[in-house]
Amino acid sequence: MSTIVPCGIALTVHNGIVRRHVPWVLAGLGAAALVAYPRPALLARTLRNARRPQVDAGAVAPVAAVLPDDPDAVREHVVRRLVPFVHDWDVYRVPYYFPTVHEVLEHGRGDCKSQALALASLLAAKGIPYRLLVSPDHIWVEYEGKEATAMEDPAVAVAEFREGRWHAVRPARLRLRSNARASAAAYWGAAPRTRRLVVAAGLLALACWAAVRLAGR
Repeated sequence: MSTIVPCGIALTVHNGIVRRHVPWVLAGLGAAALVAYPRPALLARTLRNARRPQVDAGAVAPVAAVLPDDPDAVREHVVRRLVPFVHDWDVYRVPYYFPTVHEVLEHGRGDCKSQALALASLLAAKGIPYRLLVSPDHIWVEYEGKEATAMEDPAVAVAEFREGRWHAVRPARLRLRSNARASAAAYWGAAPRTRRLVVAAGLLALACWAAVRLAGR
C-alpha cells in the first residue's frame, strides 16, 4: 500500500497539471494552424484530396494525344514543361496542399503531388499501367521499366493508392534523416519570411509564458 498511495497522489497531481495546461496548448496549436492556413477551407480541401487523390485522364487528354507512348518521355514532359517543381508555399501560400488535376493544369507548376497527379493522369489517358506510391516526404508514380532513385524507389514506400484508397506498405528501408531534411526545407525553409516570423514570435511568447509559470511555483 505504501507504494500505491504515493503513485496515486503523483498521478492526480500530474493530471491536474495536464488539465490546466491543455487549453493553452490547444490555443497554441490553433494559432499555429491559422498562421499556416489562414483559410481553413483550404485545409479541409487538402485533407479530402489527399485521402482520395483524383486521377483525371479526361482533363489531360489533349496533352496525352500529342505525347509519345513512352512513359519516361511523358514523365520528362511533366517535370520539365507541364508542371515545373515549386513548393506549395509558392503556389497556394500554405505549407501543404493536395490539389486536383484541374488545379495543377490551371497553375502549371507545383511540387511532387502536382507532378504525380499529372503523370498518373497522362499514363491513365494512354492506357499505360502505373502505381501511385508515397514515402514520408514524397509521392511519385511507378511504372514498368522506371529506374529507381533515392527518393523514388518502391523500397522506401509506406503506402500505395489503389482501388480508391490508400494501402499501407512495409518499407524495405528507411530514410529518416533525409525525410526530416526534405520536410524541413519544404515546410519551413520555403515559407515566406513573414509567416516564419509570426511562428517564431508565437513560440517565443509560449516559451516566455512557460518560464513565468514555472518561476511562479
